[in-house]
Amino acid sequence: VDPVLAGDMVDTIADGLGAADPDNAEAYADNATAYIESLDSVHEAFERIAANATRDVAVLAGHNSFQYLQARYGFRLHSPVGVSPQNEPSGTQIAETVEVVDDEGIDTILYDRFESPRLAETIVENSDATRTMAVSPAGGTIAEWNDAGYGYLEQMTEINVPAFEQAFGAQWATPSRARGVKELNVRTRDHIRTPCHQWSRSQTSRSPTATRPP
Repeated sequence: VDPVLAGDMVDTIADGLGAADPDNAEAYADNATAYIESLDSVHEAFERIAANATRDVAVLAGHNSFQYLQARYGFRLHSPVGVSPQNEPSGTQIAETVEVVDDEGIDTILYDRFESPRLAETIVENSDATRTMAVSPAGGTIAEWNDAGYGYLEQMTEINVPAFEQAFGAQWATPSRARGVKELNVRTRDHIRTPCHQWSRSQTSRSPTATRPP
């Protein structure tokens, strides 16, 4: 999930593709540079959330797939489940989580979109929190996101950034910052997603059949 680590992976992929396909190495490098610029915008969005947060802890009602984000930005996510998706929270752990929610004045409970929201709903029902919001570990997709053309970047900007902003009580310092994320989404849907998912040679050859290098 960490956009900085994702940028490192994009560089590695571009280097590997360039080595395997030297004739198109420059195109792979250019595509990687463009994609990493968008990842940098995601990184900056999370840095702003960390800087503007009104609390230092949020609650994730599910196993914690966001440890890299915690390490990168200093977030603290409390989970009654832990890091394993096989773990089931006990009544005591749920009660402790409710206490954290009320003590910290947490209004929004996060849950993994690929898990049941029931635990998050239970915490809301038994605490002062009023809403749940889904987050995505960006390792999968759903039909709705496919229809909307969501890839990694869109899941981060449209799903995770707003959810973390609410959960940590962080607000955009100026309206232009919020617009910046929306503009990023438009930009990435138009042309950045292609090098990430297809690494298409068509960026230079315009060949309709060259969608993925061998």
